[in-house]
Amino acid sequence: MSDIHPASLNSNYVDCNRWLGDFILSKSVDNEIVLWEPKMKEESPGEGTVDILQKYPVPECDIWFIKFSCDFHYKAAAIGNTNC
Repeated sequence: MSDIHPASLNSNYVDCNRWLGDFILSKSVDNEIVLWEPKMKEESPGEGTVDILQKYPVPECDIWFIKFSCDFHYKAAAIGNTNC
């Protein structure tokens, strides 16, 4: 997927991403997690497009290196923020 990069979906640094079946969750310092689907071109390996499926707001998460995680069954996600 050389032509598809999470940074093109998020407008800032991507500091965490996870596969979710055929989809990808990515988080940047833009206070959101983006769910997207890579669409590869079969005739041109390494090239393709993406569909953004959903954006999840994550308030107070605008600093670098805040990770998120999902439970084993992908029914819940956990993420920290800058609130103390």
